[in-house]
Amino acid sequence: MRFNYLYKHLNRGRSGLFFLFFVFIFLFSIKGYGEGADLFSAQSLTVDGKKLSVNPADLDGRGSLEIVVVSKTGVYPKEKRWISIFSADASAQYSKTARQRWEIEQAATILDVGDVAPSPGKEIFYLTGHGISYYPQEENGNFSTTPNNLLSFPTITVFPAAGSLPRGRLIADWKRNGRNMLLLPQFDSLVFFDRRGSDGWQKVDRVLVVPRTFLFSDQVNDGAFRDFSLHTEFRLPKIFVEDFNGDGFSDLLLTEQESVTVYLHQSDGHFATKPSATIVFPVRPSGKDADTSLSFLLTPVDVNGDNFADMILTLTKGTGKFLERKIKIFIFWNQQKPDYPFASQPDQTITVDGITPGVKIEDVNGDGRADLLFSSIRVGFWNIVKNLISKRVNLGTSIYLLRSDNQYPTKPDFHLKTSYQLDLTHGIRFHGTWPTLGGDFTGDGHKDLLIARDKKIAIYPKNQEGDLFSKPLTQSEVFTSPFLNIVDLNGDGRDDLLFYEKKRAGKISILLNTGEWKDKFSLEKKSMPTDPK
Repeated sequence: MRFNYLYKHLNRGRSGLFFLFFVFIFLFSIKGYGEGADLFSAQSLTVDGKKLSVNPADLDGRGSLEIVVVSKTGVYPKEKRWISIFSADASAQYSKTARQRWEIEQAATILDVGDVAPSPGKEIFYLTGHGISYYPQEENGNFSTTPNNLLSFPTITVFPAAGSLPRGRLIADWKRNGRNMLLLPQFDSLVFFDRRGSDGWQKVDRVLVVPRTFLFSDQVNDGAFRDFSLHTEFRLPKIFVEDFNGDGFSDLLLTEQESVTVYLHQSDGHFATKPSATIVFPVRPSGKDADTSLSFLLTPVDVNGDNFADMILTLTKGTGKFLERKIKIFIFWNQQKPDYPFASQPDQTITVDGITPGVKIEDVNGDGRADLLFSSIRVGFWNIVKNLISKRVNLGTSIYLLRSDNQYPTKPDFHLKTSYQLDLTHGIRFHGTWPTLGGDFTGDGHKDLLIARDKKIAIYPKNQEGDLFSKPLTQSEVFTSPFLNIVDLNGDGRDDLLFYEKKRAGKISILLNTGEWKDKFSLEKKSMPTDPK
């Protein structure tokens, strides 16, 4: 028997190949859990023209949601606005083209969807300069393209904007009593209507307001040319419904800049017609800082669980250095004193470098306390230069957990830094949305952290066993954009994603939660650190 000296090396080679093969199979299987191609199944919708809004709604009451797309075609002054309706079949597959499409009445100014008329299901209705009209739904599920008049009252939207039709919150449970009411905004008031059986919608509340007015003229000696002689804008305050005085009834709170105006829910069931209180929080810079760039956002919310609405005031201001900004979050606790509900100074202040779209108050860790969540971008001359050169920007997501002494920590309990690609085609924006704790994707009843950017979805499931979130589950090569709806489209208890672009050739993409990743989540139970690098 002759010895083959290559035999030993061939055996080693085969062993190495088999080893690499099994490693590859193992990594491939693991990749299916961390980087899964089946977290969401993608569908696309086709709509001509520029997308003005994309609105999921259960129009027929059967559980699965239709998608109402508002779009426009043509260019000024020959623009036309359209409604397109998309439906899903029993397997939650949406038709690529609309089942129905029609041109919107020219007088329409603000659109909403809700049950406002005796016709089957929900109606698509809209504000005009003289009231509210609607498109009724017929027995076969299609809509009549001839509008019906619902209410005849003058509104603040005197003239329609030919190229716009935003969705507004016109129907809601404004008193938190389980009954939807209609809101009709006027120049000097907010008028609420309640449905009274066969009598239809009846006016039940009128709250007096003063809109903020902006006036611009072409008679400005700055050398610039303007295509108008007079420009006017009217802006109504942001509307919140919270229990301000702890009496168990929801009150109406209107916020504007650093002030809140309160209309108490009275014993007769009506909101106060005139303001019950107006509070201006003394946080506006003065002296040499008075002329710095300022942005306010006031959020009324019961933070400490005492049934009194507290105030979270977010101020973004210039620091005096070129293009540099700083975020200051002021927390004012409701002192439960009718004459002096808030102290003259904030009970706590959190300061962070950068800019933010706003803060969210949410019980993140399930202890019943209201935690603080926000994302931010550091700005400044050198940061902006670096971002423009690299075409990327870092977003920081921070969570501050409320402690038992009703104080937030000085540093976040959770901080995650994510890099986004910048799109410089039309201005400066990034390919995705701000991180959000807005959806339950695993179906466990808890909201998960979503980061959608650069054709990639990352879901950080809520962890019930220790740290805030488990390791992320991801999916690449999906369409992402700044405009997003998070909603359970097919009623399976798990939220889906609906992305869209507003530009004329923009996409509308449905990412339907497959549910298969629940098994992946059980295998990915390892916790991620609360401050990942």
